[in-house]
Amino acid sequence: MTQQDAASILNKEQETVALEALIKIFEERFDIKLGLFEAKEILDSICTKIGKFYYNKALKDMQERIHQRFESIEADLWILEK
Repeated sequence: MTQQDAASILNKEQETVALEALIKIFEERFDIKLGLFEAKEILDSICTKIGKFYYNKALKDMQERIHQRFESIEADLWILEK
């Protein structure tokens, strides 16, 4: 993820939900009232600095799942061999 507007990877609906969640969390947990601008800055920062860890974890999980699936297909092919 680059230093661009990191939240731009979200569609408008997802971004709205994320911003509303941030505003609610800060207000309920920390008694801090965030405006939309501040919430967007926090979301962009989170996406830029932390998002890559979740992205890489998802890739690693998918690689493992694909590997397992190919092993299963290979085993199925061995069974069919005459």
